[in-house]
Amino acid sequence: MFTDVVLLFNLLVSIFLAGVVCYMQFVHFPLYKTIRPRHFLKYEIQFKHLTTYFMGTLFAIEIIFAIVFFFLFVGRLPYFMWTYLLLTAINYGVTFL
Repeated sequence: MFTDVVLLFNLLVSIFLAGVVCYMQFVHFPLYKTIRPRHFLKYEIQFKHLTTYFMGTLFAIEIIFAIVFFFLFVGRLPYFMWTYLLLTAINYGVTFL
């Protein structure tokens, strides 16, 4: 039962994160070109500040799920879980480096 709840919440967080990333890539980032050059730096600083708290919280939740999965399935991790852990590690490596 606990495993099912953890998997469900992880699925919901992952779907939400995918939606946020799609929004950023297809709607928000293309709008950058409409910002006047003299206002861009101020806008970018505010955007980065607000986005860090929002996305940082979601990323932290995803990391917690990855750790929970690791300890929940230690010694018997199915193939998809190793893939999940690897992709999560790559995601954070690319994001924070």
